[in-house]
Order: sequence, then structure tokens, then C-alpha cells
Amino acid sequence: MTRKPKRLPVFLQADEPEALLRATRRERDRLLLMTLTYLGLRVAEACHLQVEDVDFRRRLLTVRQGKGAKDRCLPLPRRLAGPLRGWIGPRQTGPVYPSSHGGELTSRAVQLLVKRTAARAGLRDALKPRRYHPHSLRHVFASRMLDRGATIEEVREALGHSSIAVTSVYLHSNPQHLREVMEV
Repeated sequence: MTRKPKRLPVFLQADEPEALLRATRRERDRLLLMTLTYLGLRVAEACHLQVEDVDFRRRLLTVRQGKGAKDRCLPLPRRLAGPLRGWIGPRQTGPVYPSSHGGELTSRAVQLLVKRTAARAGLRDALKPRRYHPHSLRHVFASRMLDRGATIEEVREALGHSSIAVTSVYLHSNPQHLREVMEV
């Protein structure tokens, strides 16, 4: 049996997540992409997020019924807390990011949003299949945590993984970081 060559995965470049955020046209969409980028949520977790899951007083966000039907609590970053508070306003219940029909957004709608926004931002190969997708932003979150010195265990906990083996998928060499640590 011949093995398929293992290629390096394609990751978002350093400035691409912010370019994606700038290219959104609606506040809901910008905040949704910020949530994916700054909290590392799975697309379904972001779609199911309810107003009552956001605690602005304690700056915590509760992810309910994540993968494996597990709940987890995440600290709400300041750069997301303020805009999110403004977006939610006086609402006490319901989806944080409602669809235009008032219900929850679907994962597919968010996938299409990311693809369209990447094209609008002029990101390289934006229209290629599987090039830009919500999970790319989860990867950005994990990579940035690791770059800031988080342990693999802390990243595992934030992502809601059951084991470090699953989290290790997010470990990859950052050429710029390698350059910095290899220079003598």
C-alpha cells in the first residue's frame, strides 16, 4: 500500500485573521468571527451560544454542551467583552448571534460567511475549497496561546479537548519563531 504524501497544512498568516475581521460588513458577523478567533470556539459552539451564557460581571463565557456534551468556562477577553456587551444590549435570552430569521445561525451559514469574507478581504486563494473556514480561526486561537507561552495543557483545556493527543494537532512549527530561537 502506498502512502499519500503528508503535506504541511495551510494556516492563516499572522495578519489574515485581522484582515478577515476588518472585511466583515455586519456587526454580528464581526463579533462572531472575533468570538471564534479570541475564544477558539468550534463553529457549532458559537452558533449555539446563548445570551445567558455570557457573564459580563465576572467576564466569563460558558460553552454548554460542547463536543462530547461537555460544558466549559472561558475568560472573556476585554477586547471582546465591550463590543459583545454593546451587541447584546438589553437582551436577556436567545442566541448571541441570531440568524436573520431570529433563530440560531447554522454551521453552514458561518462557513459561507468566512469564505465570503475572506474573498472580500482579498486573502490569497480565498475561493479555493477548504482554504478558509471557521476552524481556521480556532487554529489561530490555539497557535496564539502557544506563542504567548501557554502550556499544551492550558490550550487543551481552553479548546475543550479530551486529551493532549487531540490538542497536539495544533502544534506546528512557526518559521518566524524557529528563526528567532535558532539565531545565534
